[in-house]
Amino acid sequence: MIPNGGELLLLVVLALIILGPDKLPEYAAKLAQFVRSARDMAEGAKSQIKEEMGPGFEDVDWKALDPRQYDPRRIVREALATPAAGGAAAAGAAVFDIEGNFLGIAQVAESGQVTVISVAKIKKAAGL
Repeated sequence: MIPNGGELLLLVVLALIILGPDKLPEYAAKLAQFVRSARDMAEGAKSQIKEEMGPGFEDVDWKALDPRQYDPRRIVREALATPAAGGAAAAGAAVFDIEGNFLGIAQVAESGQVTVISVAKIKKAAGL
């Protein structure tokens, strides 16, 4: 999380108050040294991975491996739309959320669109 302009100004003012103007340059230099060493460690790790992976490193789609790209709804939707081992669609499969709670049963239309029949609809149809 990178602070915006107002937050950064507040941090500088707090640092001036807490550290005082005498020690602030010393701590600013230590912070700069820490940032440089962290950047050097990250570059070292990157070069080590690049060296160990060899030419395959350039072929990796790093954006696809970014955890911020993770969308459990998309993964479930794609898994249900993908034909199962016998060539049949995943209709009738139980659908669970990321915490393992039962959401309903998958229904696949002829168009390939996957919908989930909710627990409430299942209970209503069963007369419960």
